[in-house]
Amino acid sequence: SVTSVYREEGEEYDIRVRYPKNYRSSVEDIANTIVYTPMGGAVRIKDLGTIQEGFVPPTIERKNRERYIDVTGVVARGHALSDAVTATEQIVKGTSMPSNITTDIGGSYEDQQDMFGDLLTLMLLSHHGRNPRPSHRQHAIERNGHDWLADSDRNRG
Repeated sequence: SVTSVYREEGEEYDIRVRYPKNYRSSVEDIANTIVYTPMGGAVRIKDLGTIQEGFVPPTIERKNRERYIDVTGVVARGHALSDAVTATEQIVKGTSMPSNITTDIGGSYEDQQDMFGDLLTLMLLSHHGRNPRPSHRQHAIERNGHDWLADSDRNRG
């Protein structure tokens, strides 16, 4: 479970605390794990209650009323996000899955794609907002500090 959240530059990262596997591979290992009280005292988990091994049904996560499984990863320092996405896409493509299963890559990659899409839209809108270059039928007139677009045909004869 998530014990806390780390925030940096508008991004949130879940913090999970977990013992190494060799300290949690058996019920006995867990029973002998020491936890600390708010007063600083050390107590073994087995002294807090009875420990039983059991099975619980898996938790079903839903998003937009559909089941999903969240697989997370972190790109290693010194590696490009685009290379990690390409490698992940190749792994997914090479994996045999039923036709009703879809995959999406989200997180930083999704944010980056959204940002590039917004940037492209902004560029198109800013280009669309410019005055077009006058055609052979039109010419630009500058008068009193204002640009006026005059139709050549209206100014004839």
